[in-house]
Parts: sequence; C-alpha cells; structure tokens
Amino acid sequence: MDIDENTIPQDQSSDVISKATGVTQPTSTQESIKINYDSYIKMRELFVLHIRRDESRETDENWKGVKRNDLVEWYLNVIEDELESVDDLEKQKKVALLVIKRLTDTENVLIEMDRAEDDEPYLIDNPDFDV
Repeated sequence: MDIDENTIPQDQSSDVISKATGVTQPTSTQESIKINYDSYIKMRELFVLHIRRDESRETDENWKGVKRNDLVEWYLNVIEDELESVDDLEKQKKVALLVIKRLTDTENVLIEMDRAEDDEPYLIDNPDFDV
C-alpha cells in the first residue's frame, strides 16, 4: 500500500513531514523570523566591536565579558531611531537574541563564559575572529 500526504489526515501530515525531513513548520504561536544576510553581518560586527570596545575600556583584570541582556539592550539603543513601535522593538529584541544564539552556538564568533548571579551568561568575542 502506497502512502502519500493525501492519505494521511491533515493534522498528522505535518507531523509526518516534520519527522521525515527534520524541519518543523511554524505554528500559529511560533513565528518565523528572517533577516537578510547584510543585516546579519552588520549585527555580528556591531556585537563584536562593542564587546572589544568594552574589554579595552575595562581596567579591571577580572573583566568577565558583556552580559547577553546588556548586549541586546545596547543594540536596541543603537537602532532605536529606526524603530517605529513597541512591536518593532520586541521583534528586534527576538532577532538580536537569535543572532547571538547563532554566533555562540553555530559560528563560534562569540563565546559564553561564566554566568552572573542572575544566571545570565557573559559573552566575549573569539580572538580568532577578524572583523
């Protein structure tokens, strides 16, 4: 018996496709966020330069890095003139967190260090990465 997508009830077809391909489709509560490559590169360079600038200004030898939330807040302050609404702010915050996640987990451009008391990781830049 051949089984195709049309023989599977509609609510199960997406589950079967997801399991077979390893790709999940966004649900109504999960929104797909996409940015273009140039925006991604711009964000990556801004994050790395900010961390390097913060490190060079710090005179304490115990500098641990920049907290992830502080980096996101700094980025949102940089682009606040481009934001038109609270929804834009929330979307850009999600984008920034996703870019940071990719930079730490996939590209190893940023490195998570010790966590602060509030369980927020400190981020440093990978010294092998050139801007």
